[in-house]
Amino acid sequence: MDEQWDKVVDILVAGSGAAGLTAAITAADARLDVLVVESTAKWGGTTAISGGGLWMPVNPLMVRAGVADSREEALRYMQEAIGEAGPASSGERRRAFLDSGPEVVRLLGRLGVRWRRSPDYPDYYPDRPGGKVGRGIEVARRSTPSGWDPGIRPREPPTACPRR
Repeated sequence: MDEQWDKVVDILVAGSGAAGLTAAITAADARLDVLVVESTAKWGGTTAISGGGLWMPVNPLMVRAGVADSREEALRYMQEAIGEAGPASSGERRRAFLDSGPEVVRLLGRLGVRWRRSPDYPDYYPDRPGGKVGRGIEVARRSTPSGWDPGIRPREPPTACPRR
């Protein structure tokens, strides 16, 4: 059976949140033909609604600003805040996150993502050993002369959940 398609691509990305757009950007950088599909009229997904902040110890923006941090402090904080949570948060995965995260930030920055620091945003438990203020980063929202990019999903105030 021969199927006909309107478009054939190397990578089809479903959704335009942070994960989907990161996949699309890196695939396009690898010279693959990419198509992002979004189920709504606005792009950004849940990431745009939530604010899209990343917890990224020892990130390049911290380093550039001269903010002291280390992999060891971040590992200690993760142990204090998360504890032994099973294989999803094993020591190996934590180290992989801390080792690859700053490289992802640099890669996406090289590909045009504009980052900004959240210098006053604390770790969830900044008073625990290894905890800090200022590890957060976020994508700088694009603005136009008339305000925020009209295509991005707006940050709307939360709606109340009905009681049952």
